[in-house]
Amino acid sequence: MTERISGTPDSIINTKYAQKIGYKQNKLEQSIKPGNYKNLWIAGKSVQFINEIHPVKTIIQKFKTELQKSIPENTFR
Repeated sequence: MTERISGTPDSIINTKYAQKIGYKQNKLEQSIKPGNYKNLWIAGKSVQFINEIHPVKTIIQKFKTELQKSIPENTFR
């Protein structure tokens, strides 16, 4: 767990970079500066809800289909 990303506890993967910067943020310090967060890997609890893995092409097609269904036919005419 680290407070360094947003100031609230987040689960991260314990990498050498995470160990180097530390996990706690002191009272005078702000969260990690923009750009540095790209070096930390978030390991959130939502991973437990992944039941299947699909190709990106399939996911994009599903989004397109759902979007088309959600827009009334005469919206853009």
